Order: sequence, then structure tokens, then C-alpha cells
Amino acid sequence: MQRARDSVAYLIQLTIIIRCRGYYESKFVFAPRVLMEKVEWNVWAKERQLHLAQKDLKKLKEQLKNAETTKAQVLVELEKAKRVVEDLSQKLKVLGESRESAIQATEASKNQAKQLKEEKCGDPGGTNGAWKEELETAVNNYASVITELDVAKKELSKIRQGYDLSSEARVSALKQAAEAEDAMKANTKRACELSKEILAVQESVEKTNAEFVQAHQLQEETLAKQKVLRQSYEAILEESKKKLLDLKKEFNPELTKNLEVQPSLDAWWKLLGWSWRMVELRKSKSELEARVASEEMILTLKQLLSETENAKRETEDMKSEAAELKMEDAVTKLVLEDAETKLKGVLEEVEAAKAAEASALDQIKVLSMRTSPSHSSTSEPGARITISREEFETLVKKVEESDKLADIKVAAATAQVEVAKASENEFLKRAEAAKRTVEGELRKWREQEQKKAAEAASRILAETLMSPELSPQHYRIQMQTRKRNHVGGGSSS
Repeated sequence: MQRARDSVAYLIQLTIIIRCRGYYESKFVFAPRVLMEKVEWNVWAKERQLHLAQKDLKKLKEQLKNAETTKAQVLVELEKAKRVVEDLSQKLKVLGESRESAIQATEASKNQAKQLKEEKCGDPGGTNGAWKEELETAVNNYASVITELDVAKKELSKIRQGYDLSSEARVSALKQAAEAEDAMKANTKRACELSKEILAVQESVEKTNAEFVQAHQLQEETLAKQKVLRQSYEAILEESKKKLLDLKKEFNPELTKNLEVQPSLDAWWKLLGWSWRMVELRKSKSELEARVASEEMILTLKQLLSETENAKRETEDMKSEAAELKMEDAVTKLVLEDAETKLKGVLEEVEAAKAAEASALDQIKVLSMRTSPSHSSTSEPGARITISREEFETLVKKVEESDKLADIKVAAATAQVEVAKASENEFLKRAEAAKRTVEGELRKWREQEQKKAAEAASRILAETLMSPELSPQHYRIQMQTRKRNHVGGGSSS
């Protein structure tokens, strides 16, 4: 029995080694490679961000220079507008004075004409010729004054229009100067912020380069560890194969079919399935990391990493639960073995009780024969055996007690067997429930991964159509070229 269990254990060990070999290779080889690719992607993203920031800074410097030029032009135009306003104000003042003089001359002409009319009415004969001359002179003066007044009005309207235009130009120039000053302040502030961002990006690039060097060293160390692990796994595999062949030669395969090790095998297979799913999770995570093309994808990747960590924690919980179930299975097996042992002991005691009963009957016969030796010598064949009543009752009690004790022990052993079977059924139910829970969680996680990968692919396609030179496809081509060069250099070395 023990050797058969050892053979099953070696089978399980061999299966674990074969299944987990790919997991450890992915853990010690694929993960550092993904880390290096991630570091290279971060370096590329930081360099791109630095390039864009420098381009924005250059644009802002040009805008600042244009704003200063515009401000200077506006100040020149403002000075011109001020001079024009002063000239127009002077002309307006002169026109106002000429208008006042024209009005005064008009009033004087009217008064003079009125006086001439009065004089004409008082002396119509003697002063007719002088009156006509004075009247003509006054009319001519009045006409010239009216003409000058009209010209002054036209010039005044022109001056007002020019003044209004100069006022509007002045207001517009002041507004442009204020806007240019605000733009200059904003551009100066933005230039300072971009300078700080450029410094931060440069520091981040230096840090990323250091991480890249560290990741390269980690890759070399993991490659060495992977080589050592591969050699050890191959040695263990060969040794396990030899032991398995030896065990197959020693034992009959029919003996292992009746072993009740199915719960243990289920637990081991569940552990192997979870380990394999963890490998798939890590591979899908690394593939998704390789498709990252923007800062939004980096945030998405961080979220996926947190979800992967949650899945990892849930897997660890499931592993601990599987370990507990395994321990319960071992305890159940021990209880079953103990119950079987006790049942065998009870059956042996029952057989012993039956033997004791037979010996008691033999003793009864012997005692009956000893009580009357004379009768035994002269008795007839049909004579009866007689014993005392006390001896008979004692023997009957012993037989009844033996039967009761045997029944009690049989019932106790049967109850223990039933309890062990119930515990085993409960263990199987819990294991099945845990399996369904893990499969449901993994199914949900995969659906979410596929959905997010589709969204990421659509965003990558959009960015590729917008800027082909800075697209993730261009970056992946560069990465593949670097990998080929790296692989070619490693194979040649």
C-alpha cells in the first residue's frame, strides 16, 4: 500500500515538474524581457514628451517675440494717434474761433443793414447813392461771411469725423497693447512651466535609463538562474523517470486503481491548473503591455496590474483553501483507515466472543461431566448433562455481555465510517464550489481583458491614422528591429 502511494506521489511530482517548467521559464525569462520592453517604451515616451515640450517652448518663444513686436507697433501707432488728436484739437479750436468771428461779423452786417434801412427811410433823396453802395458792401460781406461759415462747418465736420476715427484707433491700439501684454505674460508663464517640465522630463529620462540598466542586469541574472533551474529540472525529471520505471516494474497497475486518492489528485490538478492560468495571465499582461501606445494606455495598464494583483491574491487564497482541503482529505483518509482498523478489531473481538462462547459451552459440558463421574460411567446414551443454576446464569450473562459489547463496537465503528464518508462528501462539495468560483472569476477577468484590449486596439488604430511616424506600430517595428539585432548579437557571441 505504501509503495503504491509512493508511485502515485512520483507520478504527481513528474506532472508538476512538466507543467511548471514552462511557468518558471516564463517567470525568469519572459518577465525580465517584458520589463526591459516596458522600460524602453517609457524611455521612448519620455523622449517624445521632451521633444513635444521643446517644440511647444519654441512656439511660445516665437509667440512672445511676435507679441513684443506687436506691442512696439501698437505703441508707435498710439503715439501717432496722440499727435493726430492734438492736431485735430488745435484745428477744432481755431475753427471755433473763426466761427465765433463769423457769427460776430454776421451780426454786425445785420445791424449795419438795419441802420441803413432806417437811414433810407429818414432821408430817401440825398443819400440814395451812398446807401446803395453801403448796402451792396454789406450784402457782399454777408455773403462772404456765410460762405466762410459753410466752409468752417464742413471743416468742422471733417475734423469731428477724423477725431472720432482717431479715438477709435486709440481705443483699439490700447486694447491691442493690453492683449499683447497679457499674451506676453501668459507666454512667459507658460515658458517657465515648460522649462520646469523639460527639467522634470530630463530627470525622468535619466531615471528611466538607470532602470533600463538595472533591468538589463536583472535579465542577465535571471538568464543564469533559468539555466541553473533548467539543469536541475532536467536532472529531477530524469531521476523521476527512472524511479517511475522502477516502480512500474515492481508493482501491478491494478493495485493503484483501488486507491482512494482522487481528492488528493483533484487538489493537485487544481493547483496545476491555477499555476497554468497564472502563466496565461502573465503572458496576456505582457502582451497588453507591449501594445501600450499613450499615457491613457499606461493608466489602463496600471489598472490591469492592480486587477492582476487582485487575481493573484484570489489565486493565493484559493491555493490556501486547496491546501486546507488537502489537509482535510488527509485527515479524512486517516479517519477512514482508523475506522477500518477499529472495524477489523471489532470483528476480531466478535470472533473472539464467539470462540469464548464455544469454549464456555465446552466448559459447561466438562463441568457437567465432572459433577457426577459415577453417573457418567453408568449413564445411558440418552442421559442429560446437569450443572448448577448459578454456574448456568453466570455463563449466560457472560455470553450476553460479549454479544452486547460486540454490537456496541460494531455500531461505533459503523458510525465512524459514516462520519468519515460524510466528511469526504463535504470536502468534495467544497472543492467543486471552489473550482466553480475560480473558473467564474477567471472568466470575468478574461472578458474584461478582451474588452480593454479591444478598446486599446481602437485607440492605437486612431493614433496610427493621425500620426504614422509617432504611432505604436512604428515603435513596435523599431522594437522588433532592436530585438533581432540583440538576438543576432547574442547568438554570435
